[in-house]
Amino acid sequence: MCAVNRVDGVLAVGGFVEVTGFAVEPNGAPVAKVQLTLDGSQPGEASLSGLRPDVLAHFNRPDYLWSGWSGRISLERVRPGRHTVEMTAYTHSGEPIPCGVREIQVLAVQGPPERPVAKIAVEMLWRVLLFPGCLTLLGLLPALATGGGPVSLRAPFLGLALFGIAAEVGSRLGLRPLSSAIVPAALSLLLLGLPRVRRRLRLRPPAPGTLATLACAAVFAAVGATALSSHGEGVVLGDIDDAIRECAVADSINIYGWTIPPDAIGYVGGMTREARRAGLRPGGSYLLSGLAQAFHVRAYAIHSVAMLGAGVLVVCGAGLLAHRVFRRYPRLRWVPAALAAVNSTLYATLANQHLGSLLFAALFLGFLFHLLVLVRSPSALAVVPVAILVAAAWTYYPEGIATWGVAGVLSLFLAGTRPRGQRTWWRLLGAAILSVVLNPIGLIHGVQSLSKISGQAAISTPYAREIAGDTHYFPSLNVVTGVIAYREDAPAPTGHLRSLLIPVVSLLILATCWLGWRRLSRADRSVVAMLILPVALALAVNLRLNFPYGFAKYLPLAVPIWSVVFSLLAFRAAESSRIGTGVLVVVCLLLVGTLSLPAVRHVVNRIVRTVPAYDPAYRGLPALAATVGRTAVLFVDEPIRARLEWMKYFLGENRVESYSLQPLNQKKPSPVIAPAEGQGGFLLVDRRTVTGGVSGSVAASRDFALVPVGKGSAEP
Repeated sequence: MCAVNRVDGVLAVGGFVEVTGFAVEPNGAPVAKVQLTLDGSQPGEASLSGLRPDVLAHFNRPDYLWSGWSGRISLERVRPGRHTVEMTAYTHSGEPIPCGVREIQVLAVQGPPERPVAKIAVEMLWRVLLFPGCLTLLGLLPALATGGGPVSLRAPFLGLALFGIAAEVGSRLGLRPLSSAIVPAALSLLLLGLPRVRRRLRLRPPAPGTLATLACAAVFAAVGATALSSHGEGVVLGDIDDAIRECAVADSINIYGWTIPPDAIGYVGGMTREARRAGLRPGGSYLLSGLAQAFHVRAYAIHSVAMLGAGVLVVCGAGLLAHRVFRRYPRLRWVPAALAAVNSTLYATLANQHLGSLLFAALFLGFLFHLLVLVRSPSALAVVPVAILVAAAWTYYPEGIATWGVAGVLSLFLAGTRPRGQRTWWRLLGAAILSVVLNPIGLIHGVQSLSKISGQAAISTPYAREIAGDTHYFPSLNVVTGVIAYREDAPAPTGHLRSLLIPVVSLLILATCWLGWRRLSRADRSVVAMLILPVALALAVNLRLNFPYGFAKYLPLAVPIWSVVFSLLAFRAAESSRIGTGVLVVVCLLLVGTLSLPAVRHVVNRIVRTVPAYDPAYRGLPALAATVGRTAVLFVDEPIRARLEWMKYFLGENRVESYSLQPLNQKKPSPVIAPAEGQGGFLLVDRRTVTGGVSGSVAASRDFALVPVGKGSAEP
């Protein structure tokens, strides 16, 4: 059974059509997939993560709870006139279920001017590469002073941590995040300029393995920039409101500073007040604020750059960790970075607004590297990088702090007995104390955030956690190996040939890992356990709590750790004197890499086909609202929640009220009902969805108009 409940969207050239409904089969819900096509040929993109308690109640079937679906089709290159949208659901056995056909009328409207996609992609790529470059400058001094690995790979992680710490300090001194970061960066350059320091700290050219790791990160950035830029300038993908909240707080910092004026009644100031009350982690907003100020743009325009830059750090983190673990294979330290760069999970994360998860993964990889250095290095300075990274964790992602604690405890087992075990204990204690000294403000914010989260009813029951996370699906761990494409809402299609190869490759992976594990020394086994157990326990806990959303947040961290551990086991297995074992390992590595490519292609195609809730036409809303002043109340009719939130964001200086008008798929028109009695304001009308013009408007742009409304009703 499949049904269509609503048809919405901007039904104009350059707009989109969105269809929502539900689909079930006798075995329950959700179905395998829902396919949308325009005029029988142009495919759309559908999601199966719809929570439908109404369907459950109607049929009295608890297994119909996750029966909802929604899909969008872009009308970017569609001719004006009548078109048909066909919806088909597919059962897990492959049987198609017709959902219906809807006819739509597409209006001839010229969209906002856009630069060529190639120029947008080049600019995004340049900014992405500049992002870790600036972090490298910020973290250069502690990286050079403490030693223990390649400076070009270590410095960006320390720079990211120092940026978060500096932003927390600046919040108390009245400095914006970018200004706060300039102080330690200038101090770093000043100290490096001293002759005595230059003689002690010598920069060396990167080793070939480091250069290969950076090349893998550059490939990841190029593919990601190509996919993201296909949607135009300043795009933010995903329908959750994480990005909107983070961007609103970042813009508030850049506009108002740290004190929001009482007359700031719009979304930007209001969201910042709400974020402080809710104890939301500020790290992502600090980063967006700094990037937006550096590039002289609003935070939304730099969000994709921050996401992609954080993904680049995750890929580099795999290479950094391999530098410490692959002591016997210095020329192969780039392999884990290559496996991470072709893993679909990282690309899918770029399209889901999980900036916090990517930043957490990057910082934790740097932490694991320096934790290994702390255990084995004779230098007491090894404590400093660990302390810096732990201090920043409270600012960027306090929800994952237990994972850091597990890794710290496991490092004690790695250290063994006296004297190194005792030394490691004291060093960990020193790192913990130093982290508090470095970032007491972040620690307070982090504890407040954890207390708010633990006190929320949203995580009190598995059902409530599913509602909060808006996903019911635990993906196969083969998405971590890369051989299956990652999706948050349902299993990705594999095709006939790949469905046959995936079980074979899974067996080869298990065999390779077993053969490699047998050849590991006791010390290397302890290292592998220390790398795997923290994230494995986090995944297991989320599985036990029946919290798929939390499970998904740890996958971007699981990918680079898996890449390092699997590569180590494969290389060790290949050292066997048996020719068959070597052939098995080579075949396994080649198949893992080969099957990862179509998985990445599937995810990249989904990114390109998806229609973001962000609309380029919204960029003109601030100028339009300025014509009536920031004290005017604006009324918006937008049934799609994510688009409504973006409209509120762009109208951030004004108070925005929303109410529901007629669904677009109803036949009879109805008058626009005015706001609450006695409350005046202006109705925001999307001119792209109105034929014959808008009468009575006091201000208009190419895409929108403002119509005064008050008591009674008005008909634009």
